[in-house]
Amino acid sequence: MIARKPEVVVDPTLLLTAEEWDEVIEEPKNLAKKKYILTYFLGKYSKQRRKYIKDFAKKNDFEIVDLGQPRAKKYYCAGPGEFLFFIKNCEMFITDSFHGAVFSIIYKRPFYVMNREDENKSMNSRIETLLGKFNLKDRMIENYSKELDLHCDLKDVDSILKMEREKSKTFLENAILNLNN
Repeated sequence: MIARKPEVVVDPTLLLTAEEWDEVIEEPKNLAKKKYILTYFLGKYSKQRRKYIKDFAKKNDFEIVDLGQPRAKKYYCAGPGEFLFFIKNCEMFITDSFHGAVFSIIYKRPFYVMNREDENKSMNSRIETLLGKFNLKDRMIENYSKELDLHCDLKDVDSILKMEREKSKTFLENAILNLNN
């Protein structure tokens, strides 16, 4: 429509390093008592989904820390700094959130992304683009028959992230300079 191909830049959260995000981390008042799987779902958290995660946690002797679930009062009121703490320190993060996937990549934590269960239209285009860019398409759970694996191949993350940050910063700097001319 504008006769130009729009530039695709990384989400602003990816412009900061893990060390920069560490500056806003806060240790939660309620800590898990042992190693844990972190969950954060913006969509519905069905019984089937809960059982799938609970079975994996039991098999690996992990506690489950549910963020974003009002019934999980112990963790529900976690703030942004606590959210980052939980991601940075989990054994596995399972989410339907784009930014959940982003921070898993930043902190190089094993993770899986699930489809939202209560959406008629897919909300996954950003997530699919993100996972594709970082060669992590295998981190998408399409159904409950997928065997969860604690190993997550994040070896390419640093080089891809460095390249994408540089490309995005250059584009943004040029856009700002062009506004001033």
